[in-house]
Amino acid sequence: MAGYRVFRGASADFVAAEGVLVGEVTGLSVVDAGAVPGEHFYKVVAFDAAGNVSAASSAASVTVPEPVGEPVTVVVPASGDAMVLASAASTNYGSNTQLAVRSEGSAQESFLSFDLPAAPAGAGLTSVVLGVRSSTDPAAASEGAVTASVVGGSWTESGVTWVNRPTGAGVVLGSLPQVPVRNTAYELVGDPAVLASSLGGRVTLRLAGGGSDNARFWSREATNATYAPALTLTFTPGTVGPQPDVSAPGAPGGVSGSVDGAGAVSVSWSASSDDRGVAGYRVFRGASADFVAAEGVLVGEVTGLSVVDAGAVPGEHFYKVVAFDAAGNVSAASSAASVTVPEPVGEPVTVVVPASGDAMVLASAASTNYGSNTQLAVRSEGSAQESFLSFDLPAAPAGAGLTSVVLGVRSSTDPAAASEGAVTASVVGGSWTESGVTWVNRPTGAGVVLGSLPQVPVRNTAYELVGDPAVLASSLGGRVTLRLAGGGSDNARFWSREATNATYAPVLTLTFTPVEAAPAAEVPPAAATVPQADTAAVEEGATTPSGTGGAVPGEHAAPAVPVPAPPRPEQGPVAVPTEPVTEPEPTPGTTTEPPPAADPEAEPGVTEP
Repeated sequence: MAGYRVFRGASADFVAAEGVLVGEVTGLSVVDAGAVPGEHFYKVVAFDAAGNVSAASSAASVTVPEPVGEPVTVVVPASGDAMVLASAASTNYGSNTQLAVRSEGSAQESFLSFDLPAAPAGAGLTSVVLGVRSSTDPAAASEGAVTASVVGGSWTESGVTWVNRPTGAGVVLGSLPQVPVRNTAYELVGDPAVLASSLGGRVTLRLAGGGSDNARFWSREATNATYAPALTLTFTPGTVGPQPDVSAPGAPGGVSGSVDGAGAVSVSWSASSDDRGVAGYRVFRGASADFVAAEGVLVGEVTGLSVVDAGAVPGEHFYKVVAFDAAGNVSAASSAASVTVPEPVGEPVTVVVPASGDAMVLASAASTNYGSNTQLAVRSEGSAQESFLSFDLPAAPAGAGLTSVVLGVRSSTDPAAASEGAVTASVVGGSWTESGVTWVNRPTGAGVVLGSLPQVPVRNTAYELVGDPAVLASSLGGRVTLRLAGGGSDNARFWSREATNATYAPVLTLTFTPVEAAPAAEVPPAAATVPQADTAAVEEGATTPSGTGGAVPGEHAAPAVPVPAPPRPEQGPVAVPTEPVTEPEPTPGTTTEPPPAADPEAEPGVTEP
């Protein structure tokens, strides 16, 4: 084979002749640089050294396109920009000359809007660059990355705040690894595919990140207009470019709701699917299962799979969720989920109940009454001492239950007032009066423990004995008796209700918490037998107290047991005297009124009763 001749014609059946010869070669290919735009047909013949020529090949069709133009670059200025600060959540900074970004600590974000042009005919978007310039603010530089994302949601430069800002996660356009130098231009290179479907419309970019040291940039309000943010778009003729996203996400499923104690509704759902990714979800609340999910009933827009609706009033509500993507395509609404918000529960009610009577009794002066003394005394070892207090309890407010009981007492200034021993308060039965009770006729039943103080380490100090609300539940609306006992070998002493300073007197602080449906208190069938003193001194004309403290001698019903309140931490100093004070016991029968305790504001010289 000596070579080949190549011919070009205007149709498939053209004749391969000398007038349409492209070239003669010895190899198996040829380049035709003279073909004008349009369709052409090529045939090839072979020849040998003797001049013999083969038949022409079948025709091959080739189309030469129109020549490609130069790339087109368009610079798009921001049509709006503003920063928003979590630390000033309701403040608008649309007229500020700076934009700020920080993700840690008190967060900061910035929003920019751009009115994008449509792509030129025959050209595709092939490059996106966001140009920004760090400001001269001393805090403008940052070692943290700054990310630009396309987000949905409406906002205005003069109205956007941290509270009403667009909160969807959006789709990441691109990022700057850091902003290390102030007053310097930076270029954030973005993905053209992210903006392809927004060409010809308005797009919002959110700048976020920045780590713990915020980054700051000039806004479009900067004095030097060349420092304002701008998008530089490059369109290349002859390229297809990213195709617009026209597919909507699938509808969310598994929508459900629940209500917390404050009446806030938590709505959750399962994730939707989308060919290019879901940008976020919108949650709507309506009055019926067939309500239309529209802007007027929008609860919120989020990027996660749950939202809290704190604005639902008591009653039944229905929730629907839709998914959307970065191109603005919106899914069909989910099925409606029903949630009922109950009527609000009232605030807790606190009642402070002063002691209606109190007195100490001493084994060493068994027949002596100390009802008018300014002190109460407690000791379990050696010559025992006990104290009794009566309280007229209120009834529980309608729809509320007793959830907290605190007995407030204050140690006296007596040198022997502090004690390392525990002091226990118990509810006991039996009749007694402040002016008549003695060691001999005191209530002696074991009773039911209300609570205790682990020790009373410091004199003239307030202490709170946290009790079990269940112990007093059945005594509400009546009179109850508390016995203070214990104290170890070194007695504890407290101010009585006869103290000069009335604020030092014992009190019971009761807290009633409203409940949705408080069950009626039940009295257990079992009863405890409370032994009674042989001789109980009763004041002339005194009525028999009601409640536990006013039970008649004999059978005494145990109190009903409601749900107890959470324990409260013990209060009071932790320093404990290293050496308890030992005081002389009084001689029985020598006096009916022991020396009074020192005034709370004065120190020592007090003799034990």
